[in-house]
Amino acid sequence: MQIYMARDGLARFCTVPYQHPNNRNIHSAYMHLTNYSLNKRSLNYLHTESEVTAVLRKLSTDLKQIAWKGRS
Repeated sequence: MQIYMARDGLARFCTVPYQHPNNRNIHSAYMHLTNYSLNKRSLNYLHTESEVTAVLRKLSTDLKQIAWKGRS
């Protein structure tokens, strides 16, 4: 298997922490879908310009965070 990633791509995140789907949370779209237009309507959505906490941010930002945390 090969994976190709563009460093200037976008990373999208849910506004509710992920839990394995079960009968109680299966319909929680904010938990299971990363669609930005959906998550921006969530009560947990935080409008921010921060590259660290935004729901939609550059992939390169997350790759830098992963590398930084790996050094700890």
